[in-house]
Amino acid sequence: TPAAAAAERVALLQVLGIALFCVKTLAYPLGFSYFDEFIDWRTASDILASHHLFSANSLLPISAAYPGLEIASSALASLTGLSLFHAGLIVLLAGRVLLVGSLYGFFAALSRSPYLAGLAVLGYMLNPHFVFFDAQFAYESLALPMGACVLWLVALGARGAPGKARVAPLGLAGLVLAALAVTHHITSYAVVGFLALWAL
Repeated sequence: TPAAAAAERVALLQVLGIALFCVKTLAYPLGFSYFDEFIDWRTASDILASHHLFSANSLLPISAAYPGLEIASSALASLTGLSLFHAGLIVLLAGRVLLVGSLYGFFAALSRSPYLAGLAVLGYMLNPHFVFFDAQFAYESLALPMGACVLWLVALGARGAPGKARVAPLGLAGLVLAALAVTHHITSYAVVGFLALWAL
């Protein structure tokens, strides 16, 4: 409804995003189950055991070269004593919240309409990968939220007045883009390509 407040709209989208994340988690509540999850679990386990990055991963060698998800998950597991599975779920859930919020912010900045932004995010959630593929413990599941966050921050910077209102979001976008570059190569290429087309 167009009458809903922006905060209510964001809250409802977050509730839906988290509920859809729980669909995959409830289907497999005791451990990782998808093929890609075992690949990234291996990389995270190596980081946790050796305290070093870039250990060889024979399941998918490139996985060890982009350890952003695994760094966050193994750090959380090390700090809290949680298993890698539970730490990974928390990191992925935080990524889901970031994805929904960033997409809403991006679409709201472009359309200047909370109503259209809400519809656009809802349309994105209809994508069949949103429920299972983007909720698995795999590097692109954290990279997509980061990519959406970069787009939102750049849109905020483009709309801001010259000065701090423009520099702060663009500087933060640069930091998130750097984190994205060590999380998933394909997503970082896509985001940079999108930003280059947008600039043109």
